[in-house]
Amino acid sequence: MRTGRVTVLFDLDGVVYLGREGVAGAAQALTEVEQRGFRVLFCTNNSSRTVAATARKIRSTTGYPARIQQVFTSAMAAAHLLAEERPPSLVLGGPGIVEALEGIGAPTVDDWREAEAVVIGFAPQLSYELLRDACQAVWAGASLIATNTDPSFPTDEGVWPAAGAIVAAVEYATGQQARAAGKPQEPMIQVIRERVANDNVIMVGDRPGTDLQMAVNAGWRSVLALSGVTKTPPDSPSPDAVVDSIADLGTLLDELESGKP
Repeated sequence: MRTGRVTVLFDLDGVVYLGREGVAGAAQALTEVEQRGFRVLFCTNNSSRTVAATARKIRSTTGYPARIQQVFTSAMAAAHLLAEERPPSLVLGGPGIVEALEGIGAPTVDDWREAEAVVIGFAPQLSYELLRDACQAVWAGASLIATNTDPSFPTDEGVWPAAGAIVAAVEYATGQQARAAGKPQEPMIQVIRERVANDNVIMVGDRPGTDLQMAVNAGWRSVLALSGVTKTPPDSPSPDAVVDSIADLGTLLDELESGKP
């Protein structure tokens, strides 16, 4: 066991699971990472689920006994962004955003006229009426917050549109640019740093523009898993290592920690 704390931060969609199915070998891989003395945490830009529901999905898809204390979501990052002002917020998204806003004492509203902020995330129940209300609130002066701007995410049924597609619709209609909170932005990094303190961190993800870029922004090392949306390693941002999936991590994390790759 190592004496210094090293945290391995795993993305979820495309890295730990694909839709309703766990990535093959994920439970064994995560367990072995812990057995090697690393701390395992999870970080997702999917804001629709509560923290408890996210941990539950990790358990149900992989069998790994994930705990709520291990989970970070972009909803938490959006709440961090609004923690000082705690504005009445209209939510275009799932219960994960509502939970995060309630956690900082920011009320959620149904009437766009009462909203001082509009918070948008992945919204499976999106309707024209909800899209219209979000735009009306922004036109009336509400700030526009995006939990994240991922255009898509991988599932066991193929690639689906993500929160970024919904954010883009509101931005296009209103002419206002959203403030993004999730990976790779600073609010998400700050939320994670509150937990990891001065740990060395290794980010394992499947998206160069979110996972790898957050590692660059935070000064962390990174591993690209080709099990999600990215099938070819990018030139920039360049990962420190590449694996087909987390089942292939093996001793790679030890080597990364020691600076060998």
